[in-house]
Amino acid sequence: MRRKLWIALVMMTVLPMLFISCIVLEYAQAAILNMKQETLNGAVNMMDYRLTNEYITLLEEIQEKTKIDAVTNFMDSSTDDIQSADWQESQHLRMLLLEDLSYPVSSGSIMNRAGDVLVSSIPSEEGMSLDKTHFYKTIMEGKESYLSIVAVNQNTDIIEFAVPIKDENNYIIGILRQTFQLDPLKQYLNQLNKKGVFYAFLIRSNGMLVFQFDKENESMIYREYKNKNYLDDLIMNFRNGQMKSDTGKIEFDKDGEEYIAAYKLVKKINCIAVAAVKRDIVLLGLKTMQEIMILIGLTIAFFVVLGGFYTSMILTKPLKEINGSIKKMADGNLTIRCSYKGGGEFHELCGSVNNLADNLQKSERELRLSSRIDSVTHLPNRNAIYEVLDTLLYKHPNQALLMLDLDQFEDINDNLGHDVGDKVLMEIADVLRTLPQHICYPSRLGGDEFLIFITNWTTPKYPEKIAERIIKEIEGIRFIDEIIVDISVSIGIEYTNVDKLDKKKLIKHSDLAMHKSKSLGRNSYFVYYTHLQCDFQ
Repeated sequence: MRRKLWIALVMMTVLPMLFISCIVLEYAQAAILNMKQETLNGAVNMMDYRLTNEYITLLEEIQEKTKIDAVTNFMDSSTDDIQSADWQESQHLRMLLLEDLSYPVSSGSIMNRAGDVLVSSIPSEEGMSLDKTHFYKTIMEGKESYLSIVAVNQNTDIIEFAVPIKDENNYIIGILRQTFQLDPLKQYLNQLNKKGVFYAFLIRSNGMLVFQFDKENESMIYREYKNKNYLDDLIMNFRNGQMKSDTGKIEFDKDGEEYIAAYKLVKKINCIAVAAVKRDIVLLGLKTMQEIMILIGLTIAFFVVLGGFYTSMILTKPLKEINGSIKKMADGNLTIRCSYKGGGEFHELCGSVNNLADNLQKSERELRLSSRIDSVTHLPNRNAIYEVLDTLLYKHPNQALLMLDLDQFEDINDNLGHDVGDKVLMEIADVLRTLPQHICYPSRLGGDEFLIFITNWTTPKYPEKIAERIIKEIEGIRFIDEIIVDISVSIGIEYTNVDKLDKKKLIKHSDLAMHKSKSLGRNSYFVYYTHLQCDFQ
């Protein structure tokens, strides 16, 4: 009887403890998996944000190439004649096509409307007809760009990018095609792996994987994941255009290991971004805790219920707090941080989550800053000055725009080299940075053109005085790295008025005035008047 009572007592204490422990552990497992899933969601959102911004930047850079005089002049003279370009002109264009942009350039070519390759960095391509290719059909259908990730061989992928070349009437006269190496994208995905996302890769629409860093072969077919087959279903739906959602979560098996993952469709490059982690790694700390709880329950039966309750409180409270912080981070609030006063697994978990949030916040800040700062002069770029105009335009009675253009800057690039040309641009930027702050807002629009927004001055004809000051200081630049340079500038001035023209028209007027100043001679400025536009027509 005593033995039965002892067994019954043990069963009454051990079984509730085991039951409570199972519930607590199940809840903890769900919370940890949910927390890790939110982390993976944040990772794929940042992958989408990064890849989309890199696509936009690369598109703008390639479109700038189509506007270079050497390209437009060549297309004007070579649209119908493949052999019309001389050797020197072709060689210059080949070098232009191989100039690196945000991504290292592998090759490039220029073709006419008929799809005939006029100039290529690979001479054997010249004269070929590419009118049957997908990118040619896409551009000729009126699309502004074409991008695809192309497998060159079993181990190498490249980006193929094409944009139309248009004349002044916005009529397509040719196509500029570039291919790029994927080193920047590889480095970015490698950084994600180091931050705790154990597998970060892309899936193309043909089912091929791009960038898996634990593989020597980075372009493995997706079938290596076909043991369990939410990933298989996702890829098949993607290939057939039947995806129910652009973002979500999946689970799959690979080499006998279970993984949890988040995915998101990166529409700009038509790929699925995937971030995955081993399920066992996520739950490793929880399994250790389970063993400890069982051991304590078997040795001290009397304290099982109390220990189970205490353990559940330890597990659920910090997990709820961490889970709440993770959800806020996933919603875009990267200033939230997890906190846990004790040590151990939860302290390390909070530290890992906070480190990931710090890195994501840093990446977001760097991306936001780089999108508004010119990489050569470190002045605000076109986007930044447009934001300034949107904010300050017409808020003060005295406002004007100054358009600056360096005279014969192309000669400096051609004769002294682009490195000297870049240093000339930096010298001009240093001059503009000395202008009075909070009155003068300088920026670089691109090439050798700069725009200055002047506001809220009190001195009569202040913009003209600023123009004279700029001309005087630029005239004083005589040497760049002990190389003699002859720099001059033409400036157009446009005053705002009560008509409240939009910023693009104001910039256009200042540009017209700048071109008028060029006719007056070097180092001159000209103020826009209402009949100036008619004079140019």
